Amino acid sequence: MASFDVTFHPFGAEEIDRYVFDVWRNPSLARARARELNDDGAKQEVIITTIYAQFAAWRAQLETGQVETGQLKGTKTLAFACAALSGYRHFYSYAQGSALAFAAEFAPEIANLFIPLSALPNAPPELASIDFNGGLLDTNYSASGLLPLQHFAALRCALDGLREKAESSAALFCLFDEHDREALESALAAAEGLGVGLMEAADLVVPAERTGSTDLDKLRLIRQRKQGCGPEECGPGEPQGREQFPCLCKSTSSS
Repeated sequence: MASFDVTFHPFGAEEIDRYVFDVWRNPSLARARARELNDDGAKQEVIITTIYAQFAAWRAQLETGQVETGQLKGTKTLAFACAALSGYRHFYSYAQGSALAFAAEFAPEIANLFIPLSALPNAPPELASIDFNGGLLDTNYSASGLLPLQHFAALRCALDGLREKAESSAALFCLFDEHDREALESALAAAEGLGVGLMEAADLVVPAERTGSTDLDKLRLIRQRKQGCGPEECGPGEPQGREQFPCLCKSTSSS
């Protein structure tokens, strides 16, 4: 079974509209939107050159029919890019292996809480052909749709129900244990404070390899499991620096 490094990202529908859909429609907005996403000039260049620069090519693939099995050829999903952009704007949390998409296998009502990107207001209609996962992450290097703020209470209720079953189910025992649940709750609380929703992503950062495809300075509540032990914890408000988790985007560190 594949392993996953899961992160939870506060992001709102209006932010997705502004920082994803607007640039998708009008690439000339890339630099202005990058400046709004992050104050660091080097990181702005990474956003422009490694994320926004892909949008035109992705659109061309759609327009020429070069899309296989609902996924852009040779690229990560747009949802994954969306989660990466959110990581340049807001702090986000890490949980090893516990994804809401996995929890939905045991509590199907969780799946209904997510809105696919293509179903969001103002979504470009052509996105329906690449938004293939029904709003849930489903592979390595993928991301979810949006979990709206108004669905947080229902999510917490569903997860509480799963914890009650965990003692009698080996499959559930490690899914959202107290440590990963705390990481999720940290992200939910941050989203509530911002008045936005939540996305989750798989392998946007990979702490074991000290790599990532978003702003690692905003990574918080890092946990890495030791053999025979539970996760170690970095306290809230202690984002890991790039010296510990250098970004895959070399231009960030070399600028």
